[in-house]
Amino acid sequence: MAHTLGVLLIGVGLGVCSAMHLAEEQVQLLKHILAKIQPPQELIAKYGKDLGWPKWDIGFGPYPDFAKMEEPCGKHGIMKTGKIGKSEVKLLRLRELTELYAEHLRKNPDTFYHS
Repeated sequence: MAHTLGVLLIGVGLGVCSAMHLAEEQVQLLKHILAKIQPPQELIAKYGKDLGWPKWDIGFGPYPDFAKMEEPCGKHGIMKTGKIGKSEVKLLRLRELTELYAEHLRKNPDTFYHS
């Protein structure tokens, strides 16, 4: 029996789902997007290039708008919604989520990385 890893979001949406970053490793982001999310040159000069997680945990530039994936996830049937008490919950299949986001990043990354 195969196991499917999932992501359970309780009371929040895809906008804060850090698992979405897994898809970014599958895609070569365009230079103009990479330029937006790189640390400022002053910080690189002072501290070196490795300013990201886990060493410094500093993010730069526009954070990707993961919430824009909620509709496509629903249409592709990889997200189920419900309620636990008063909280809305979303259950997503992780592999399909990251594959779908990677596909959207390849087609139009500017949708997610706007200023």
